[in-house]
Amino acid sequence: NGTRGNTSCAPATCGNLSITYPFSLSGVQPLYCGFPAFELTCANSNSTGRAYLARSFRERLYRVLDIFYGNNSFVMAVDVDSSYVGDERCHIPDFNVSSGLSLLPVNVSAAANTNLIFVYNCTLPHNASVLLPPPCTRPTIGAYVPDGEGKAPPEVPRNCSSVSVPVRRSSSSFRNASEPAREYKRLIAEGFVLEWPPTAAECDACR
Repeated sequence: NGTRGNTSCAPATCGNLSITYPFSLSGVQPLYCGFPAFELTCANSNSTGRAYLARSFRERLYRVLDIFYGNNSFVMAVDVDSSYVGDERCHIPDFNVSSGLSLLPVNVSAAANTNLIFVYNCTLPHNASVLLPPPCTRPTIGAYVPDGEGKAPPEVPRNCSSVSVPVRRSSSSFRNASEPAREYKRLIAEGFVLEWPPTAAECDACR
């Protein structure tokens, strides 16, 4: 644990993460140890700690699951605490996640991720493969992964409202059209891959 007077940029830990440049851990490392946008907070300071991006429009919104310093990438998941149309048991994002990250110096990896799209405010057939299972009790919320041409399944009306969240292509939940809807909670929890741009040699010296 750090102190207010700590000036060290030595690696810090939160849960199973080793945190070093370009990240910094709030309260343990000074902010100058990394990019300000990559400042992390640690919920629980013991071995079960969870790391979150400190600078987001909601507290504890983006959880960092893993960091790969060798190839400038990390895995992050949205901690979903909101719901649509009053159904508090149906926890899905209420904003486009990629758009919410647009101000960060990161790229959502197109090679590693695809989009999970949620539709609502429209009428879906009761036998639609995209309908979310219980505990989502309203038959008007669906989820799907677009096909290779970016199109929705034919049972999704064109007048739906929608939001999207990146999920990893490597998931086993893409074997058939209905699995993204059945496995949406796990897909979100497994997170998606983000990449930060390579830093110049003089920046690497800051380590």
